[in-house]
Amino acid sequence: MSNLLQLRRAVRSRMGVPTSDQMFTDDVIDDHINLANDLIASEHNWPWDGQVEAAIPVVDGELVWPADVSVWRTIRSIYYGDIEVHERPASDLMRTFSDDVGGTGSPSVWADVGYKDSSAGRSILVRPKPAVDPATVLVVFYAETTPLVEDTDRPLMPRQYCGSIVAKAAELLATREDNRAAAEAHAREYAQWLARMRKALRRSTGPSTPRVREGSWI
Repeated sequence: MSNLLQLRRAVRSRMGVPTSDQMFTDDVIDDHINLANDLIASEHNWPWDGQVEAAIPVVDGELVWPADVSVWRTIRSIYYGDIEVHERPASDLMRTFSDDVGGTGSPSVWADVGYKDSSAGRSILVRPKPAVDPATVLVVFYAETTPLVEDTDRPLMPRQYCGSIVAKAAELLATREDNRAAAEAHAREYAQWLARMRKALRRSTGPSTPRVREGSWI
């Protein structure tokens, strides 16, 4: 299984619901598949998600995210020129750099201060405010997952791990139907998938160490 059509079929098979079931329409299942994919992405910065680098304008100390740049999910680092800007808690940034304190200069810290309103994304501030306005910073980030819409759309994760999407989507759907026993069973399998995926990331070949026997020529 790898595309939306195959994931949908797998979820139906796992839950034992036919295509004629009006409580589990294709749209309902697709919504939960996409939600599951989003939740899996939030569990870890998986290598298949890939890092994105983008030059982002800064106006009055706030990043202005261009419409043609992918929406960020996790920011890994921010650079002002060759200088890395370090993340700080929003409360620390706001306390240290108030409107009357801090002045302008080369930004040294940044913070996610949350949503300013429902129509905008999360607000990222850098402080001190750049002396040049507008300025530009380089942001390295993980983007939000792209929704699966067409039957042929595929998630970014490798095919061998797509069972995690099925297990999580089934858990969410069982919870929706208040089927606790089924939800717990699906949740256990989902946890097993996550453990398997994390274990695969940790696999590496360490440096070889020669074994020296007493009396050998080494």
